[in-house]
Amino acid sequence: MFKLLKSELSRSSYVDTKLKPCDEKGFAAAGVIFVNRKSGIPDHLQFLVARECKETGYGGSRGVSDQLNFLGGKRLKAGDSPLAVATTKADTETGMLLHQGSSLSERVLPLVFWDSKSKYAYYFVELVEESDVDIDWRCEGIARDGVERLEWIDMNDILSSEFVRTEFHTYAGDMVRDFKKSGVLQRLVELFNVVKNAAASAAAATAATVSAASPPPSRPSPTKLDFDVTSAILISSARATGSVLTSSSATSKSSRIIIAAFRDLHKSDVRKLQLRFHPDKLKQQIVDRNPTVEEEGLSNLAF
Repeated sequence: MFKLLKSELSRSSYVDTKLKPCDEKGFAAAGVIFVNRKSGIPDHLQFLVARECKETGYGGSRGVSDQLNFLGGKRLKAGDSPLAVATTKADTETGMLLHQGSSLSERVLPLVFWDSKSKYAYYFVELVEESDVDIDWRCEGIARDGVERLEWIDMNDILSSEFVRTEFHTYAGDMVRDFKKSGVLQRLVELFNVVKNAAASAAAATAATVSAASPPPSRPSPTKLDFDVTSAILISSARATGSVLTSSSATSKSSRIIIAAFRDLHKSDVRKLQLRFHPDKLKQQIVDRNPTVEEEGLSNLAF
């Protein structure tokens, strides 16, 4: 049965918002590529990779290769889904020290890369919290599936053919070349630009509403827009439309996109978002002071 499934797999690598059904059923391995926007800049990305030590050669020429690879591993059971395999492997290889508040599967971006050569599915997760971004040194010394240590590499390293050839394992290097050829980097930058513009638009709308209704607060207070809400809307709208939205389409079709997004979300998920941002809970979340007018406006808008 598994041989039959493999014979129906996509023969070309691709990047999309989700895997094709044939690849979902017949994949051989899956992993997570962790991304960090350095200084919050969409086109300045960093990628988390694993430094692995593997035996090479045969007989008297045996040695150890110390090179880079992405987090992930092989499928072991026919019933496993690619996302479950990817997140389980990533959990193990990061010493179970990531995502204290939510599971990895809930934080996957609406983007997946299919590597046809190795029948490998790669999902993408952005690490935002400082404790997650510091995972490279926090899990230092923890034995996990042959991973020597974790390292952040810059997008310029991915773009460098010389770096990829000398630093990555051969099969991982082939994947990176397909990864670049398929336009994954451009899609990631585009996705983060959409998130950035959506957040900026929400902040501007809130500021305009607040200034029209009330006098400005006596002391300005920075308000952090919640990435999870924006991400949930983008993921749902991407699933509904079948493509990642560009910043221009997000601006011109924002009403339709948001309506389609919430229609696609499960009612219980919408309810969770409403409860999380209920204006009555704002004072409970801010213990040591009263919320500012801007924060009240943002809470109302999110609710």
